[in-house]
Amino acid sequence: MMKNLTLEHIAAACHGTYYGSEEKKSQCIEAVTTDSRKVERGSLFVPIVGARADGHKFIDQVMKQGALATMSERPLGEVDFPYIQVESSLQAVKDLATYYLDQLQIPVVGITGSVGKTTTREMVAAALSAKYQVYKTPGNSNSQVGVPITLSEITSADEIGVLELGMSMPGELTVIAKIAQVDMAVITNVGITHIEQLGSQDNIYHEKLTIQDGLKDGGILFLNGDDPLLKDTKAKAGCRTVYYGTRENSEYRAEDIRSEDGYPVFTANCRGEKYMVRL
Repeated sequence: MMKNLTLEHIAAACHGTYYGSEEKKSQCIEAVTTDSRKVERGSLFVPIVGARADGHKFIDQVMKQGALATMSERPLGEVDFPYIQVESSLQAVKDLATYYLDQLQIPVVGITGSVGKTTTREMVAAALSAKYQVYKTPGNSNSQVGVPITLSEITSADEIGVLELGMSMPGELTVIAKIAQVDMAVITNVGITHIEQLGSQDNIYHEKLTIQDGLKDGGILFLNGDDPLLKDTKAKAGCRTVYYGTRENSEYRAEDIRSEDGYPVFTANCRGEKYMVRL
């Protein structure tokens, strides 16, 4: 869980105003949550104003449950607990995640695509765990709220983060990618998921590429070389493109794919070096 961040640090990171005692101001939080049902002792509650509910109505409840403090978009008056007043709770949780990730200084892999994000996340995390302590997105927390909360759960013991980055409307992936600030970006494919919001597969393609809006200079863009829209795509200036797939255009590819005793088996051709893989 998030460590070594005091309420004073958080107020500064979120451009908010702290209200409460000086003693509590220097206390460190244990976790961040936007879900009143998941509040733990010592956590910071961030009430999000959504289409179906306003998290502010749960503030009294979570403080009784043991939360250390809460954020609020409005003045709370005379209360017996500390709070940080911000202009937007949603923006505040994003700012806090960015600030916290800057303190951790660990490499991050971001994964997006129309389908296969979760499976790819699990496979990437499994491969990296052979050498590193990996933190990966739990469940499908890949939204504008889910990704900042996921980042807040990375600990100082983790050596690399593997994040699933979702998208359901124009511009959303840019926002999420800029929060995550990934060193490596993976696009699994370009399908027609969310075409009702985005209008066409070509629009979806261009939206998926906005993961690069959060790709650091010198980073790597991993693209599915079998995807018709991705096979000829190049990373933005200053970043490297790596293709993976099953065809000759992919420098990392699976060959001789078959099933043995019900398990997928193939030869992994990694830039000419070949290895047998059994899943």
